[in-house]
Amino acid sequence: MALPYLREKLTRRSCTAPLTTTPSIGRQTPRHQDFHNRPYAWREGEAARQARRAADDALAHEITVLHIASRRTYGVPRIHAELRRLGHRVNRKRIARVMRERDIRGVTRRKHRSLTRPDVKARPAPDLIGRKFHAERPGIKLVGDITYLPTAEGWLYLACWLDLRAVP
Repeated sequence: MALPYLREKLTRRSCTAPLTTTPSIGRQTPRHQDFHNRPYAWREGEAARQARRAADDALAHEITVLHIASRRTYGVPRIHAELRRLGHRVNRKRIARVMRERDIRGVTRRKHRSLTRPDVKARPAPDLIGRKFHAERPGIKLVGDITYLPTAEGWLYLACWLDLRAVP
């Protein structure tokens, strides 16, 4: 029957299969010339690694120029957008890797957190001026407020007062 024929064909194929086929390219490469089956094949890639290092250095120079031009605020997404705008086709992950290797970081925005947390049990402050924002003489009705401003050196506390007579 066909079974002995198939057995013979399968054993012959498994013993004499010197070629591997890459379907996307459509070519046949002898198995002993395959890159992954040679023990010292990595030595042949040194030229490619040096070329990649040189390209990464050139890209790092472009990134550094853009980063300094942005006053050291741009991170990976904006650097990527600027490079694309300038006509460079570079992957975002490559930009992230080069920036990480060279310790180039953008400024990240912090989440806004309110410093005032009202007490739910507290009574509201009394309205001492009775919602009448006009004064007959200066120095009779004074109002004030305080606010917090984030700066690079820390919080800046700004307090002000206003004479209601001076308000038109």
